[in-house]
Amino acid sequence: MDLNSLVCESLGLQDLIINKAVFSENHQKLNIHVTLPFEKARFHRCDCESLEFHQWHKKTLHLSPLGIVKSVYLHLKYPRGQCYFCLKAQPPQLNFIHPKFGGLTCSFVEVGGRMMEEMTCAAVARLLNIDRKLLWRVDQWRMNFIKQHYQLPEDLDCSKMSSDEVHFLTKQYKKRKDPFSPKYFIKYIKNLICTKHSKVIANALGRTYDSLKECLNVLSKEQLESIYFFSVDMYADFFKAIIEKCPNAEIAVDRFHFKY
Repeated sequence: MDLNSLVCESLGLQDLIINKAVFSENHQKLNIHVTLPFEKARFHRCDCESLEFHQWHKKTLHLSPLGIVKSVYLHLKYPRGQCYFCLKAQPPQLNFIHPKFGGLTCSFVEVGGRMMEEMTCAAVARLLNIDRKLLWRVDQWRMNFIKQHYQLPEDLDCSKMSSDEVHFLTKQYKKRKDPFSPKYFIKYIKNLICTKHSKVIANALGRTYDSLKECLNVLSKEQLESIYFFSVDMYADFFKAIIEKCPNAEIAVDRFHFKY
């Protein structure tokens, strides 16, 4: 593997030629200028080779960190070509560009997503030098995508469970009813935790009866009946949801949140 291929593979890119790389020591920023050759381009819709050149296009993408450099940008030059089968000028396949966030590569979304599994979006934004609101949208997209393929293990021990809410988002009211009403409203996420495995197995927006019930709905009837101990906050609606869904569970009030 030559150096060009090695760099492209490490950054999650394909079939590109690196023209130059410019590093700014003052700003700790790396700009990589690359070209997708016309002979390597395949059409996005029909997967055919480009038979006739049409024009060049340029695009700038945010790449995943490279070594000690956290701000890496890819300046991509790629061709549009004419297809004799479709009779249209089309852009080529650029599979390394994220389908939802066109200014980010797939590798950057994956690196940022894995970091956000362990840290807050704001902390990751500071480390990667990128807007935290954009990272928050990336995190939400990634979690919803993973959730489609999420399955609980068949041998999950549900005998001991617990539930608690965590802070999700604080927003300011655009208009206040009166000078004494709150300036901010807080959103929460309700988590359902399997204590035996110390894992969050479900969550739902809010901290209400419906939120906990939505979490419990991911468990089968047999799993719900196998729960004999449930640690939860001192809130009557939570008790109601547990009594309805977990008939054999003994409820332990945990006002000091020692269950983790």
